[in-house]
Amino acid sequence: MLLLLILSRISFNPLVRDAVSPQVGKIVEDHLKLFNETDLDMLNHCM
Repeated sequence: MLLLLILSRISFNPLVRDAVSPQVGKIVEDHLKLFNETDLDMLNHCM
């Protein structure tokens, strides 16, 4: 959810959008990895 908010804010500024757009795939991939690690950490803590 936060990632979508950040990406929507970036798209409003053409200079930022042009600079960041080639990296969006990597940004999303990194965030998904981080979220998965966080979920695993929370699951391990509960067990």
